Amino acid sequence: MSSFSSIIHYASIAIQESNRKNEILGIIEPEAIPYSFATLGWKIVGIILLFFLTYLIYKAYLRYQKNAYKREAIELLLSLEKNKEIISFETVSTTLKKVALISYGRDTVAALYGLNWLTFLQEKGKNTPFMKFKDQLIDVIYSNKTLDKSTSDKLLELSKKWIKTHA
Repeated sequence: MSSFSSIIHYASIAIQESNRKNEILGIIEPEAIPYSFATLGWKIVGIILLFFLTYLIYKAYLRYQKNAYKREAIELLLSLEKNKEIISFETVSTTLKKVALISYGRDTVAALYGLNWLTFLQEKGKNTPFMKFKDQLIDVIYSNKTLDKSTSDKLLELSKKWIKTHA
C-alpha cells in the first residue's frame, strides 16, 4: 500500500470512529446553514433598503414641488419669446419680482426698484450681469422707450438664467 492510500485509509477509519462516538454520546450535528437570499438577514436588509429608497423618492418629490414656481416663470418667459415680438421690460421684471418674492420674502424684495433691483438680481444670480443693461433699462423705465430686439432677447435669456440659478 502506498503512503497516500494509507493516509486515506486511516482518515476514513478516524471518521467512522468519530461518527460512532457521536452516536454513542448522542451528539447531533446541526443542519448546514443555507447561503441564500431567503434568510432573515437579507429580508431585514431588503426592508431597510426599501425604506431608504422610499425616503429618497419622497425628498425628490418635495424638491420638485418646491421648484414649481421656477418652472412656471420660465414657461411664461418662453411663451413671451415665442410671440416673436419685442418683450417689454415690465413683463420680464414683474415675472422676476414674483420669483424673488417667493424666494426671498416680501420684506427683502418689495421695496427694490431701479438700480437697487438690478443690483439685487445681479448679486443673487450666478453669472447674471444685469447691471450691464442699466442704461438701456433706465431709458425704458423713465423715457417710455422700447428695447431693441437684440437687447430684449439678451435680457430674456439673462432672466431665464437668473430664475434657474438664483440662490
